[in-house]
Amino acid sequence: MRALVVLALLLAGCAPIAVLRSPEPVQGHVFTVGGSVFPSSQGQYPVWAVPYLGYAGGNGFWEYNLSVQGSPRVGGKLKLAPGLSLDGGLSLLLTSRGSVAFRDLDVGLIMGVDRFYVSPRLHALAYGDRSDLAFQVSLGYWGEGWVLEAGYPGPYLALGLTFGTAP
Repeated sequence: MRALVVLALLLAGCAPIAVLRSPEPVQGHVFTVGGSVFPSSQGQYPVWAVPYLGYAGGNGFWEYNLSVQGSPRVGGKLKLAPGLSLDGGLSLLLTSRGSVAFRDLDVGLIMGVDRFYVSPRLHALAYGDRSDLAFQVSLGYWGEGWVLEAGYPGPYLALGLTFGTAP
């Protein structure tokens, strides 16, 4: 239980985690494998590394996505205009008994120009009897088969390798 509380506090302190999603909803299927590094103010190592695994499927207008980074997240993305999408999701951290220890509801925009994107978003966090709001901003580059992203707070740096059927 202690490890779960530490993980929840870590996620609450840097809950904004990697977006690693294209500015517009995918058309087809995309898988992303990667990770993020965060500076660590405590412990014997100067950074924390957190793996990332994600899936997105869509028709170019609407997308559903699933990812795991610290906790599982299910979400969706809606195209508002070329290069502009509304993105949101729900992350849950479950205990070994199946109860929910941590919740994160996030909503934000993903705005892209060429291969660059910026994503401001708001997180509503709930853990134990506490709740809080956290703001996040991410800046990324969507390359051919890879994505690189930096974000704040944290700060964090993330790298993902992408593959799938989306053009």
